[in-house]
Amino acid sequence: MDKVTLRRTIRGHEVSREESLAITYKLYENSAVRNATALLLYYPLKDEPDIRALFNMGKPVFLPSISGMKMTFRELDSSLERGAYGIPEPHGREIADYTDAVIVVPALAYDRNGYRLGRGMGYYDRFLSENHIYSIGVITADRVLDSVCREDHDIRVDELITS
Repeated sequence: MDKVTLRRTIRGHEVSREESLAITYKLYENSAVRNATALLLYYPLKDEPDIRALFNMGKPVFLPSISGMKMTFRELDSSLERGAYGIPEPHGREIADYTDAVIVVPALAYDRNGYRLGRGMGYYDRFLSENHIYSIGVITADRVLDSVCREDHDIRVDELITS
């Protein structure tokens, strides 16, 4: 199945509260997350695991901010505003140092090797190719596939956590 068809098939299927809680618990117990000095997380869409409980883990939290074709991460503050794709974005300071930080990467699907099927704009692939940071993919168990039609520019996550 090609990426476009696969995206259409998966997009919009909500992640249950139970699946989100299972993934959040595994992230909370993960040694890389526990030892990180900063967490680069995401504001979940309905078809992504809701990991917002990690916003209160006692570590600096940064969320994606989109400008044109570039994704940066800004510190979570009290003022979230809808960004370019309608996803809430913070306006705090941009993270300056990724040393000892961890990024949690959502997807529509992952393959068993940690390659992701994103939404098709390449933001996470570009970010991961430009920045050395430990990456953890999160996905429900039913969305781990044998293949997601990997292309040369696709970046593999370091670790995959499922429900």
